[in-house]
Amino acid sequence: MKKRFARVLSITVSILLTLNCIQLPTVAKASPNLGYQEISSNLVVISEFETSFTTSGKNRSHNVALATELLNNTLIFPNEEFSFNETVGRRDKARGFLEAKIIVNSKYQDGIGGGVCQVSTTLFNAALLSNLKITEAHQHSLQSTYVSPSFDAMVDYGRRDLKFVNNTDSVILIKTRTENKKIIVTIYGKKKDDGLTIVRHSETNEVVPYTEKVIYDSTNEFKELGLEINESGFLAYGKNGLVATSYLIFMKDGIEVERKKVRTSYYKSQEAVKVTRVEK
Repeated sequence: MKKRFARVLSITVSILLTLNCIQLPTVAKASPNLGYQEISSNLVVISEFETSFTTSGKNRSHNVALATELLNNTLIFPNEEFSFNETVGRRDKARGFLEAKIIVNSKYQDGIGGGVCQVSTTLFNAALLSNLKITEAHQHSLQSTYVSPSFDAMVDYGRRDLKFVNNTDSVILIKTRTENKKIIVTIYGKKKDDGLTIVRHSETNEVVPYTEKVIYDSTNEFKELGLEINESGFLAYGKNGLVATSYLIFMKDGIEVERKKVRTSYYKSQEAVKVTRVEK
């Protein structure tokens, strides 16, 4: 499969549907004036998925909105492979991305483009629900709060990508938007007549308890905690790790007809750090 960078095609979906036999770029952009009514006359919604970022700060929310905008109106032709990194591009200050929390070596720290992984995760789940062929996806080292365990998709430009193939016989269109602090990804394609619906299912196989580290503070080093002598407070709260397995369940007439394993994911626990104020 050829992998090329996205470019803008100012043609309508009705014309695109006749071009399945022509060699075209892996990922193309629909015309910005392509409306939902025009799309719906040729394509139908084959999946939709959303995640919430209501607890995100200003910078993270900005990054989420920017990545969502860059992803919107992406066209993928039959047998072509989509790349999140190629489509959204490098996440840096020059392209408008800001500092927000990211995960590095299983710890949270500030980094340019924090929040973009939630956009890739939302798209990953929409692609799964469309039964598209996933060719590359990576979990985080820590469990995400915005999606069920084992359904996250971490991206890191130049290192880790989200890729999938349009394994249908029609062009598919990815529409993305943010609304009321939610990321909404809708995938349009050819209507299916198999009567199947796909349901996501996450199973927790094991809980990995977190450990606790105790620091005895005799110099009031952690004065921001406001501790008196013999009082304790937490510098960091612990969180259990998980081993979880994700599945896609195929339903017909309300009955499960098939279950496919997506993957098994291992999330590290996060250590609790407790501070106890003591006398010198």
